[in-house]
Amino acid sequence: MHKRTKTLSELSSNGFLWSALVCTLAIAVLSLVPGKDLPKINISFFDKIGHFVAYAALSFSWGLFFIFERSIFSTRNAYIVASVSAIIYGAIMEFLQHFLVQSRTFDLYDILANSLGAAIGIGVLKIYYSIVKN
Repeated sequence: MHKRTKTLSELSSNGFLWSALVCTLAIAVLSLVPGKDLPKINISFFDKIGHFVAYAALSFSWGLFFIFERSIFSTRNAYIVASVSAIIYGAIMEFLQHFLVQSRTFDLYDILANSLGAAIGIGVLKIYYSIVKN
């Protein structure tokens, strides 16, 4: 029996799915471990920078997967779904921190950093995709 060879697009979308899942899981773990178990870094606003970068990576990776998995969303809708999903995920993580982790608290500024990161991640993805599709 002959095995069907996967196309480059199929291989890419699988790799993009794994990177998006790893990013999602890493954010969950970092969000839900007790604060005392996290390293102390004495840089102003490091926490907010971390949120910004993590959610930029999250929206970028999910957006990339959705773009290459064309059967799910159009490119435009991939941007919207990836960014809105990242923002909602960030808000859920903040609520889970508040209710499940004693040493962690809910912080609206974290949600703001998450949201800005998600928006910038999609902006970077738009630029990247416009370059690689041509």
